[in-house]
Amino acid sequence: MPEIIKLAKFSKDLEQRIKSIEGLVLAGEPLPLKLNYIGGYTYLKNMADRLLEHGLDEALVFTGGEEVEGLKPGWLPVHGSDLAKVLKAYVSAGYNVFYEDRALPWRMWMPGIATYKDEVFIQWPSVTGYPAYRFMLVRLADASLGERFTSGIEFEKIDDATLDMFRLRFETDLANMPNAFKMLGLEDYLKLAGRISRYAVNLYRETGYPVQTLQPFLPFGTSSVAAVVHGRVEARDRSRALGEPLGYLWPYDPRFEDLYANIHLRKGIYFDPWMSDLDDDDLLKIVTSLVANGERIHEEPDGSGLYLLDIEKQREALEEGLGPVSYRFLTKYLERLGEGLYLLVEPTGSKHLYSYHPPPPEYLPVALLGQAFNAGGSYLRAEVEGLPDPFLQIFTCYFEIEDRIITYTFATRPKRIQVKDGIYLDKESGAGIVVY
Repeated sequence: MPEIIKLAKFSKDLEQRIKSIEGLVLAGEPLPLKLNYIGGYTYLKNMADRLLEHGLDEALVFTGGEEVEGLKPGWLPVHGSDLAKVLKAYVSAGYNVFYEDRALPWRMWMPGIATYKDEVFIQWPSVTGYPAYRFMLVRLADASLGERFTSGIEFEKIDDATLDMFRLRFETDLANMPNAFKMLGLEDYLKLAGRISRYAVNLYRETGYPVQTLQPFLPFGTSSVAAVVHGRVEARDRSRALGEPLGYLWPYDPRFEDLYANIHLRKGIYFDPWMSDLDDDDLLKIVTSLVANGERIHEEPDGSGLYLLDIEKQREALEEGLGPVSYRFLTKYLERLGEGLYLLVEPTGSKHLYSYHPPPPEYLPVALLGQAFNAGGSYLRAEVEGLPDPFLQIFTCYFEIEDRIITYTFATRPKRIQVKDGIYLDKESGAGIVVY
């Protein structure tokens, strides 16, 4: 049977185990197997001590091989102060470093929430090195489950066209495939992403633990969003057969696993420049042509410069550099992001005309929309007085000529996009963003 243990006693028991093994080692006993346990015991004791310091005192433990009855999946949000205490303890033990700055926000791992006998628990990060327990859950004494963020969001039956597309992509037909997915509309996804992201950001600010969010934008060309029903599709099949991943929904609604954007609306137009695949000599020729035929805005004696390009008149060079598909994208969709197409050229060692900065709130929507269009989205500020300011970066690459690296950046003067309830959706292109 599962049992509740006291963390203080658990910590003392671990300390005794560590001392016993260390004593035997000092006595010259050959204990290669038990030596492997010292790291695991030390980790568990450190985690137990951090939890005790933050006011948590009990854990629910399961031994190997037993049947688990009565344990049910929970979800976020969780009300009460103990969740924040646990996450702060995990941060103080250094567990957050496994994910923070190493994974995208929608790829963070959030310890699972569970209920057992009407009480709420959160997953212990790991029980590696302690063979007595199969897994452990920390008791959240004052916790209760909140209303699911998916409340009011419509999950519809998968339509026949998308179902046929999935069947073509999967190497083997899935049993009961129509019940393996549910569909969300674009606005519903953005609404859901906003709810979850606001909660996750606030929890991160309070605790320092990077809680998983959903991607705050829909990629260009999205026609719908597919939610994978829990346990219906193997992970290896999802990764190669579905659309672009948007994040994991299971921490917030255990009925589902991850979400994918279904790309139907591109119709041969998208931004995917091929300049990074061209030879340096070809790039030199293309950039030289763009500079010579563009309007000079500013030049420095060291070779750096800024030029305003004419998309129609310089079509040949732009198509040669970006490709005809990306060129068509610029002619139709650049105006969604900003005004004008600029080329910034900076050789190694030259004066930097612009630098990267976090976008302020008024330009965050257009920066996210740039990412949704796969068109950069970084925010640039001028370092030289009198230059156009600010810029939204569209694409950056470099080439090398005679041991000198030339960096070139396409950019535009960003627009201020108006959002409603934090949401902007371009229904024609399927791209959308949510700010929070």
